[in-house]
Formats: sequence, structure tokens, C-alpha cells
Amino acid sequence: MAESTQEQVKIIFCNFLDQKGYRKTPERLAILEEVYNQDGNFKIKSIYDKIIKRFHVSLSSIHNTIDLLMECKLIHKAHFEDYRAQFEESMFNEKDNYIILTDTGGRIKFNDSRIKDIQRDIEKKFDVKINSQSIYFFGNRNK
Repeated sequence: MAESTQEQVKIIFCNFLDQKGYRKTPERLAILEEVYNQDGNFKIKSIYDKIIKRFHVSLSSIHNTIDLLMECKLIHKAHFEDYRAQFEESMFNEKDNYIILTDTGGRIKFNDSRIKDIQRDIEKKFDVKINSQSIYFFGNRNK
């Protein structure tokens, strides 16, 4: 991750922790750094395996920090066919949507600008503010 992005997300996270009255621990900041060093989706266990080499931290602490990162919108959760949660950074990224290939277990990440248009139309039609969205299509590869 670019240094400027790392600094920006750190400032956002530290401000969030201050507003909520949480401590800015080296462990939380290391977890944030590791999350933003990931290439694509990640599981909590993969973060734990890397952080435990530098800090004495429990898996529960990783989960709690991940929850805080989701609350301040720096990451979001994605569920795939195996129903195990994976996460990905969301700062400076468009929301990814997925095609889950049920025949191979693979997945295809996609973005389509029309989704934002649909979201705006729904917000206007129903007089709501949509905070997040996820779209999953399930299918098989054409043979």
C-alpha cells in the first residue's frame, strides 16, 4: 500500500478511536497496517498469523479490531459460498461485487457503474439512505 494511503487510513482510524473513547494501541494500528497491506480479500486468521509474530495478541483482539475497522468503514465483509467471512479494504476502493462460480468454487470480482445509479434510484423512490450494499450472483461457467 502507498505510504499516503497508509497515513490517511491511520488518521481516520485514530480519529474514530478518539471519538469513541477507545485506546490507540500499537496492536490495533499494526492490525490496520496489515489489513491495508493485503492484496485483495483476507480472512481474520491470515491477519492473526502475521500479527502474532510481532505482538502477543489474541484472536479475539483481532476480531474486535476488525469490528472497529468495519464500524468506521475502512473495511467491509464479504461472504462467499463456503459461508466463511472474508474482508477487504474499502477506503478509496469501489464496492466490489461477486459472481460465485458454484461449479468450480471460484469467484469473479466485478464493478458496474449502473449499480450506483440503481442505488440512487432506490434511495429516491423509497426516501432512504443506503449505507452499504453487496451483490452476489451464483452461477456456473459456460462450457
